[in-house]
Amino acid sequence: MQQRYVLALMAEHRFPKAMAYLQNHWQGKKTTSLYRNTALSAQLASSFENRNGEEFAGLYQKGEKLFRKNGIFLGKKLFLEGKYADAVELLQNIQKKTNYQEVQRQYMLAMCYEALKETEQASICMEYVAKYGNTTPCRYAAEQWKRENASVVLSETMIE
Repeated sequence: MQQRYVLALMAEHRFPKAMAYLQNHWQGKKTTSLYRNTALSAQLASSFENRNGEEFAGLYQKGEKLFRKNGIFLGKKLFLEGKYADAVELLQNIQKKTNYQEVQRQYMLAMCYEALKETEQASICMEYVAKYGNTTPCRYAAEQWKRENASVVLSETMIE
């Protein structure tokens, strides 16, 4: 139950509150793998949000075995390293089990496509995030991105 609460805070991008809960209110031993993995996930999410590539890489390395199965974390690492094409290739080839994970994958793809100046591809991904993102912050970011980039996407479509 505690892990779900922390994950819900993370989904809302409330990282300081998630970290404070982990440090001050977690019931039980902080040496368990559940606690360590939850704390590491929160730290990774926070460092990505702050675009701290060095911190993210260190944390990723620390939990590499755990996160090796989750391609989104590796995609984020590649993104922070500026390896956008590599991140796209990785993210295109993974399938996520839940809607939330697929929204996260599509959002990461959109960010990579935008960095690669592939606005039309980014738009397709942002459309998915806006449609299926429910109340996640990335949904609101996708909607804002669509508003800000509508004219660019339209002009690219007209050129083709």
